[in-house]
Amino acid sequence: MSLKVYKRQEANWEEFEVYKRLNQGNSSHPGYSHVRTAIGVFTISRTGGDHYCLVQKPTWESFRVLLYRNSKQRFTEELLKACLIQVFQTLDYLHTECQLIHTD
Repeated sequence: MSLKVYKRQEANWEEFEVYKRLNQGNSSHPGYSHVRTAIGVFTISRTGGDHYCLVQKPTWESFRVLLYRNSKQRFTEELLKACLIQVFQTLDYLHTECQLIHTD
């Protein structure tokens, strides 16, 4: 599990809403499995202000880490094709199923 703890009384409600939309999308879409979803949100009550917490599945390795693990520090054509297919499937899921545009 991955846990994101926000500063006291600094919840990011827009981020919570995005994760809610991601969780409600069509799970049979090929891009669904490549999206990091939220498992839940909870609050830690503290004197001076609450901490909001977001629980998520852990992330996989980034493309950069994958690249550095390769001794030539280059992607093979097959690996690059597979990675790009996953990226495009994920973007299609975000656009068509969740009506979201990834801007990061």
